[in-house]
Amino acid sequence: MEGWLNNKNKTCSNEDIHKIIKIFEKCKNGIPKTAGFGDDNGNESYGFYLGLLDLEKYETDPKMFFQLLEIDQKIGWTNPDHVEENVFYCKGIKIIEDQNVSLKKINFSANIQKSEKVY
Repeated sequence: MEGWLNNKNKTCSNEDIHKIIKIFEKCKNGIPKTAGFGDDNGNESYGFYLGLLDLEKYETDPKMFFQLLEIDQKIGWTNPDHVEENVFYCKGIKIIEDQNVSLKKINFSANIQKSEKVY
């Protein structure tokens, strides 16, 4: 964990480090995991919340998630747009997997509407 922080010129309090370790002990093997995310515009963000989403996927405990997100924000890693996108991506997959979903392609013309199912 120190390597990640030092590599990005960031700091984290000892109290927050202990919180991070306790959270990851509850969900997996106690090894804090961080991850990075980059958007199409070249903006990057990092955080332990991303590591938790990756490990826990659909079963992420909201309390642990928000504790990590708060720490990540203190460190200065997070981008609010990236947080929203990553949470939706992880949770959206669960919603889709729980439902019978198909993609419906609709072609519109001036007078006629043609509907075609795509699988």
